Amino acid sequence: MAKIVFFSKVVSVERHEKQIYVGGFGQDAKFIGENKGYFLLLEGSYEALHIGFEMPAFRVGDRIKITMEKVNA
Repeated sequence: MAKIVFFSKVVSVERHEKQIYVGGFGQDAKFIGENKGYFLLLEGSYEALHIGFEMPAFRVGDRIKITMEKVNA
């Protein structure tokens, strides 16, 4: 099986929320927040990875090992 292992550093761990319009106009507009979960940004990367809806144990500055392995589905 194909397998890639690399090391990186955590740049940010953030909980994202999407604002959903529920009514009203202008200053009276009302929105509710929808939880999109936690996202992890790694050093040297341009995109954040969705890592679930629970607060992860990773913190900014942590060095981590990333393993990607092909599996048969």
